[in-house]
Amino acid sequence: MISCKRKTRDYYLEDSLKYTSGIDTGSIFIYQDSITNKFDTMVVTQSKLGTYYDTQDQMEPFYFQRKEFNLQNTNQLYDSSIIVIYFTADAMSKSFSTSFYFKSQNNSSANTKSRVYSEPFAYYSSELGNELIEENKPVNMFNSIVIKGNVFTAIFENVYSFHKIDSSATDFCHTYYSLESGLIKFTIKTVNDTIVKELVFANIKRN
Repeated sequence: MISCKRKTRDYYLEDSLKYTSGIDTGSIFIYQDSITNKFDTMVVTQSKLGTYYDTQDQMEPFYFQRKEFNLQNTNQLYDSSIIVIYFTADAMSKSFSTSFYFKSQNNSSANTKSRVYSEPFAYYSSELGNELIEENKPVNMFNSIVIKGNVFTAIFENVYSFHKIDSSATDFCHTYYSLESGLIKFTIKTVNDTIVKELVFANIKRN
C-alpha cells in the first residue's frame, strides 16, 4: 500500500530579504537630524536569526524563520530623540518592518509596524482596530538616490500611518530603505513631534 503524506510547507529567508536583513552585531549607522542638524550614532547591539516550528495546524506543521536586530542609540546623554530602532524580517509574510522607540520633551512614544521592504513590494495593507486605523502604503522604488552627497541603490519608499477613530489627527512614518545600506531616511510625525533623520555614514557587518 502506498501512503500519501502531505508535504510540509516551510518558510525560510531567501534572496534579497535574507541579504538585507543579514546585519550583524557591531554594525554602525550615523544619522543626521534634518531639523536640528544633530547626529545620532546607532549601533547594532542584538542580532538574532531564529527558526521556529509551528504546530497550530496539526495536519501540516511547518518551520519558519525570523531575523531580528536592533539599533541602539549611543548618544542618549546628549538629548537625542531616537533611542532604539527594532527590525524584524519575517519569512512567512516576506516582509521587513521597523519599530521606532523615541522620546520627546514631554513623553516617550513608539511607532510600530512600519514596513520598509516586502516581496513583492506592491501590496497595500489596512487594519481597523477598536480604536485605531493602521495603513501601510508602498509609494515608489528607485534604482538610486542621493542623500547628503552619498549615493544609495535599490531604494524602497513606504508610508505607514495610523490615527484614532475618534480623532482627525494622523501619525505617520515615511521611510526610504536601501537593500544595500539599510534605512537611509525616515520621517516620523506625531501630534507633538516631527523627526527627520538621514543616513550620513554606515559600517555594516553581515552574517
